[in-house]
Amino acid sequence: MTKFKTRKIDTSAREAEIFREGESYGKFMIRYVDFYSTAFKLQLLNRNKRLSAQDRNRINNQNTAADIDFARSKNMEFFIDVALEGWDIVDEAGKSVAFNKAEALAYFTAEPWLFEELESFSMTESNFVAVTKDEIVKN
Repeated sequence: MTKFKTRKIDTSAREAEIFREGESYGKFMIRYVDFYSTAFKLQLLNRNKRLSAQDRNRINNQNTAADIDFARSKNMEFFIDVALEGWDIVDEAGKSVAFNKAEALAYFTAEPWLFEELESFSMTESNFVAVTKDEIVKN
């Protein structure tokens, strides 16, 4: 059987610092989310099993602005659970904000574009390709 050349994915969290208009909105520790992997699909199935039938229906059949907001909120919660390991952010007064799920959900709800940036980062395989010592020396 042919042994194909494959890329190695580093599943440890990577730092993503997000800027907008020259201002940092924080440094986030993000894990790779392989949307097509069996492990990810199982995590999603398990999450969905914990939702009520009514909530699953709202997510799958978004008919109103409230349904869209609800689905986005559930997607944010899931992302926080599976991809966000921590952060280094400060509030408007310059004080460090402790990382927890409630704070993360509040931040992403207030700044949905930030969630979208981080979600995109987490699903971009090239952000998580393992680099070997030989590759570091070449560069």
